[in-house]
Amino acid sequence: MVKKSPQGEWKGTIIETKQVTLPWMSNSVVGFFAAGLSYNQLCEEFIVGGMNTVKVRYLGDNMTLLTPTEGERMEDVIGLNKLWFESVFEAIEPWTNACVAGHKITWVRCYGLPISLLEQRLFFSSCK
Repeated sequence: MVKKSPQGEWKGTIIETKQVTLPWMSNSVVGFFAAGLSYNQLCEEFIVGGMNTVKVRYLGDNMTLLTPTEGERMEDVIGLNKLWFESVFEAIEPWTNACVAGHKITWVRCYGLPISLLEQRLFFSSCK
């Protein structure tokens, strides 16, 4: 939302939201991946490390949201694989509403563009 612009007051839609912590989010943690490691490399580390019980979601910057499969606890997964997690992440902390990245990736849906107009760096892969 733009509060003040050189052209005058914002006349567009203002959406007010209420922050809600869903049950699956309270069992998630935020991992700050190690320096020099990209999100794609992190995804490969999860595959090679056999961490298929953890869903990985990119939050922006060097932050990723780690959520265990239903019935698992993230603390238990980390505890059983402590050395592996320490090799991939600089820090891991419980998820809170305050966990916000400064730089994010935004998806824009465009219809009718030939794939030859897009660069390879625009294609983003997901771990799961």
